[in-house]
Amino acid sequence: MKTKLLSVLVLTAIAQLMYASEESANTQAVDLGEIQVVAVKKALPSMPEKQSRISQINVAPETGSALPNISVQQGGGTNLTQSTAMQLNEMVGVQMVGGNRPTTQSISLGGLSDDRVFVGIDGINNNLASFGHNQSRQLLNSALYKEVSASQSGSNIAYGNGNLGGAVNFETLDPNDFLAQDKSVGGQVGLGGATGDYSGDANAAVAFKTGDVSYLLDVVAGRSNNVRLGNGQTLADSASNNLQYLLKTVWDISKAQTLKASFLSMQNVGLYPATVNKETYSKNPSSNFNFFQTQSMLDYHWNPDNPYIDLKAKLYYNENHLGSSPTNNGGGFALPQDVHVNTTGMQLSNVTTVYKQRLYYGAEYSYINGYDGYSSKTSANFPTANQQLYSAFLQDSWDILPKLNITVGGRFNGYQSTSGNMNNDGSFFTKQVSISYKVIDPLKVYLGYTEGYCIPSLQDLYLGGDHPNSGYVFLRFIPNPNLKPEIGHNKTVGFVYDHNFADKQRVRVTGNLFLNDVDDYILNSNIGNDGPPFYTAVNQNINISKAQLYGYNVSAEYQNHWFEVMTNFTYTRGKTKSAYRNENGNTIPAGSALPIPRAKGMVAFAVPIRVIDSTVQTRFDYALAQNHVPNNTPKVPGYALLSLAYQWQPNFVKGFTMSAGIDNLFDQYYQDYDGSTLVPAMGRSIYLQLNYRF
Repeated sequence: MKTKLLSVLVLTAIAQLMYASEESANTQAVDLGEIQVVAVKKALPSMPEKQSRISQINVAPETGSALPNISVQQGGGTNLTQSTAMQLNEMVGVQMVGGNRPTTQSISLGGLSDDRVFVGIDGINNNLASFGHNQSRQLLNSALYKEVSASQSGSNIAYGNGNLGGAVNFETLDPNDFLAQDKSVGGQVGLGGATGDYSGDANAAVAFKTGDVSYLLDVVAGRSNNVRLGNGQTLADSASNNLQYLLKTVWDISKAQTLKASFLSMQNVGLYPATVNKETYSKNPSSNFNFFQTQSMLDYHWNPDNPYIDLKAKLYYNENHLGSSPTNNGGGFALPQDVHVNTTGMQLSNVTTVYKQRLYYGAEYSYINGYDGYSSKTSANFPTANQQLYSAFLQDSWDILPKLNITVGGRFNGYQSTSGNMNNDGSFFTKQVSISYKVIDPLKVYLGYTEGYCIPSLQDLYLGGDHPNSGYVFLRFIPNPNLKPEIGHNKTVGFVYDHNFADKQRVRVTGNLFLNDVDDYILNSNIGNDGPPFYTAVNQNINISKAQLYGYNVSAEYQNHWFEVMTNFTYTRGKTKSAYRNENGNTIPAGSALPIPRAKGMVAFAVPIRVIDSTVQTRFDYALAQNHVPNNTPKVPGYALLSLAYQWQPNFVKGFTMSAGIDNLFDQYYQDYDGSTLVPAMGRSIYLQLNYRF
């Protein structure tokens, strides 16, 4: 046992040394709401199954769940050229902006984005989604995770702060995902490239097992050049280099105990155009960008599937480092940034099953520390501040009848934030309840009420200073340490129909409606000016009493022996229920539109050609024009894109997969839209990928 323990400690020490030089994500919570849309990249078998590239909707097992989990599965084999952003954007209910880059992304759920969406890796939120006009979200490469899930506001009680619009969570790969029961060594190598940004990517993974301890090293690296747009132009200053790797050790201490030690590193270095957030001109130039993120974790599991004690414990440390500097060396309004946001925390949870009731309960604590290494005493700098978050939750899922389930839950949430002599603290309680009923064997209906929340972040509370820092100052931003948490009251009703017919036919249809009323919605407001001689505008983050988000999501799939077809559609709208002044000083009346992404959908059709071990697919992605926009904001056009794909998995070379295709076949010019900003998107892109699992 000493040898096994030493192996775990050595890998952890190596990971920490690498860091110094520069869980299963699905908790055992019952997911309520949409109630969970789940995109699943399966824990890939050592020899990938022959499947089409089409996404597939599946109804997950309902172990104690009041409302069904809906999954979208993709065939075995990592697709390096199809980015995580592209995969997420094809999920019902999920919207992506930021184009195809691996960073500067924003994930929108239920009409909300940035810090209002919980984005976790193995259940841990990194707590830095954006700063100023910069989207700082960095997405995990598809070569490093086996499952990604998305759920509605407050539906998963284990996800805390940030779960206002919803939650997205990535579950990283384990060594056993590459190892069959009789294998001690396995892995994967892959190469891919695409013409849309003349990019190239490579992946190498190796897993091995010695006794009760298994190890995984998974590395993916890529180079992307300037993005080519659909109008024939090139988006200048959009090239980047990306490196991500995952180290993980799993020690099966006994049949009842497992310990995982993991270290994840993600870094993206490049040039990013100001058109990602605002118009590019001499005073707002492109930026040199360096974003570095790590996650170190110990994950302990005791007595899995025991009816009384099924305990999980996690210790983690996350680092976020955002470095940015304007290409003109500070000659305009943009200023250098050296933002650090680090999180240390722990999670505990347990499951107890008694009299057909499944009790899930736990607690979490995290300490967040933020500062800016570049100090100019302006609003371009991240505030030096810290925040403590603590919570405890209890959920009871009760199968009253074989066809009827009721789930209720509650979560206590507390917080304390400090910056210099400014403080912000408080506590509150969030609730959830749902009922699901199986009308007939393939049809389940449900309704639920869930509450999600977002505690004011360090930058929400304490950001302050002049902008720019010299010469004529046109904006003064002042902190607001009195901000209240945003709390959402999400109501939803929906259904899942899943039926297998004769001759290998299957039909799956899902749909839901939601209405999310948000109390104390936070936004940037102009609160006046400082008088003569310059009448500099003074802005501050404020709470408005009410905002409302509403919409619906539908998806359907039909499969038989000869073909598969799938479609989904997401529609979201939002409005203020309180009047306010926006950042430009304009009065916005109650009932005005909130900045919401366009309604979007997709249709995919796949045909297997078994004689030559192949599958061909066509996919149609579209977004409707957005005419419901905030006052004095231009309407946004829609788009329609056609893509083709081909996959070959020859029987005579086990484990080999070749994927090729064309995205945006007709080279349409279009822009992604987050509700306020249009982001230029990639034109026609031809890609090829080779992948081999051993």
